[in-house]
Amino acid sequence: MLALAVIGVRPATAGAASTPTQARAAVVAGATAPSAGLFVPAVTRVLDTRSGLGGYSTPMPVNAWRSFQVTGVGDIPASGVSAVQATVTVVSPASAGNLWVSPSSAPSTVAPAVIYGAGVTGSVSGATIVAVGTDGKLQVMTGSAVTVVIDVQGYYTAGDEVAAGGYVPLDPRRVADSRIGTGGLPDGKLLADTVYTVSTGSKVPAGASAVFVTFTTMSYSTAGGYLTPWATGDPATGVSLNFPGNVNTAISAAVPLSPEGTFDLRYRSTGDPIHLMVHVLGYYSAATGESGAFTPAVRRVLDTRVSPNVQIPGGAIVTVPLAGVKGVPAAGSGISAIAVNMSAIHLGSHAGNVQLWAADRPQPPSAVVEYPASTVTTIRTNLTVLATSPDGKVKLRNNGTDPINVVLDVFGWYSNVTPAIAGGQSVTGRFATLQAGKAGGPWVTYQYRVGTVGAFANVPLAHVTVPGTATHPAAWPVTRNSAGVFDAYRWDVPATVGLADQLVQVQACYRTTASDPDPVCAMPSTVQLGVSGFQNAYATTDVGPGSVAELTGDYQIGVGDVDEAAALSALSVSRTLTTLAPTAERSGAVGVFGPGWTADLADAGGVGAADLTVADHLVDGYLVLQGADGSASMYQARGCQLFCVSEGVSDLKEIDCEHDRAEEGWAGV
Repeated sequence: MLALAVIGVRPATAGAASTPTQARAAVVAGATAPSAGLFVPAVTRVLDTRSGLGGYSTPMPVNAWRSFQVTGVGDIPASGVSAVQATVTVVSPASAGNLWVSPSSAPSTVAPAVIYGAGVTGSVSGATIVAVGTDGKLQVMTGSAVTVVIDVQGYYTAGDEVAAGGYVPLDPRRVADSRIGTGGLPDGKLLADTVYTVSTGSKVPAGASAVFVTFTTMSYSTAGGYLTPWATGDPATGVSLNFPGNVNTAISAAVPLSPEGTFDLRYRSTGDPIHLMVHVLGYYSAATGESGAFTPAVRRVLDTRVSPNVQIPGGAIVTVPLAGVKGVPAAGSGISAIAVNMSAIHLGSHAGNVQLWAADRPQPPSAVVEYPASTVTTIRTNLTVLATSPDGKVKLRNNGTDPINVVLDVFGWYSNVTPAIAGGQSVTGRFATLQAGKAGGPWVTYQYRVGTVGAFANVPLAHVTVPGTATHPAAWPVTRNSAGVFDAYRWDVPATVGLADQLVQVQACYRTTASDPDPVCAMPSTVQLGVSGFQNAYATTDVGPGSVAELTGDYQIGVGDVDEAAALSALSVSRTLTTLAPTAERSGAVGVFGPGWTADLADAGGVGAADLTVADHLVDGYLVLQGADGSASMYQARGCQLFCVSEGVSDLKEIDCEHDRAEEGWAGV
């Protein structure tokens, strides 16, 4: 049996060095919580029970978990990792068994990553995508005493959306075929230890960081072998994809690309040359954004061995619900693709293969699993990534004459949804605008957490209002308006998390209905709450009669409040809302310059006067600030300053701005 592989059996290494392709992917620090993330290619060996890498130098014990560190190893960062995509290799197993890989904090035997020694001999590889434990570790267990090697193909970010690597599914297409000499492969069989440069085709844009591909090998000798792909121009340190001899094998992997969209490939074996086909199923974007963020989750959605399911006859096509079942979010909630591990279980005299594709898409040219003719039961496994159909269903075809059993395990899904914070607001003094975008389901709930680690909670309804009103939403989730967009809400962040400078994350979780139990959450948006927008670390710019905090949009005005004698005090007006607050909050001015403004108009005795209303007479060159007791102060613009007139406009002192700033030290701006 063989599966999606990403690591080959070769001399132990402590992890490949960083390559130019890996360095091109931007990463941010974050949490190890299993949330949606974006893919970063990073080829790193994390476990080899032959050499002691990972902490073990003996074969696996039977049915016992071993944990090992993943984050901080090789090219994998110490934080900011939600999941890894890896190849697991069982080295020449003597007997059949299963191999499971799980996060260290949540062991699971729902879906094995590899089923080995079942109908084939030699080393067996299988691919998996698995969430990383909160301690940065994974754990592995096998059903027999075997040697295990695990190589990471890449990791998925956590804690922020600032990264490249969103997955874009394509209709599967054959881009290279040695039987006819296309895509950089020869017109003839591949020779051992020869490097071939494979082009990924016109549908993969230049600059994509990696592609998800299926390699189909056609072996003609009893000796197995392996393929090693790596980005063209980088060191030849890619992981190896192991396959047995004398059978056809489908092996999938995420392969890093050169900026030109190519990768190099080497075949190694002691056996005969092979034919090879390469199919591209999708690519990982090099652009920063939220599209295609991955959420790891293990769900068994089909097992034809379990009643009322039945075997799939030879030549038959069956339709299987995938999205919206067994905890997989429904189509329309924002998922764009689903990672599915397929196992084909076969006993019969005829070889065949199994295809799997979205129900609304054309039948692909590639198979997910190739199974051999055998007099004993064989189990072949491979991972694929499917675009979702509008009804959430997939089609499965048994391209053989014998009946087979099929098991489908979902390893997670990619979401094509937009964040909770409209316009990418990253810093606020108080309010944040919650407005989910067009991508995603028709219902949304906004959730938050302080920092980047831990569970999310719903934003309290009592702290959320319709802009310009005191009206709160009735309940979460809220639905789109008649125009098909989500209304904006104003969230009073300090009311929820307290008046302290701190980092807060907020996410939009989309549903297909108000009661949908399996929402799809966008990548979290990170907002820095800064109670003061004029801290030392904040960049400011002089604008008009004051300064603006560039990160928050807060600004201050300070002018000289003077009379005939001397400067008595300073006029300062500070806005407590950011410029990103809804426009409606700044309309209908009352008080000093409208809602959200406070003023400190202290007189010589230090008595505050912040409850003034403004009478705008600037057309005539002045304005009046009226106190609650009827007292008034008049201000007139003259030259570059705004002067206070205690006795009247006619008593305004005429001055030279530049001279008086320098000579008298007035606080004019």
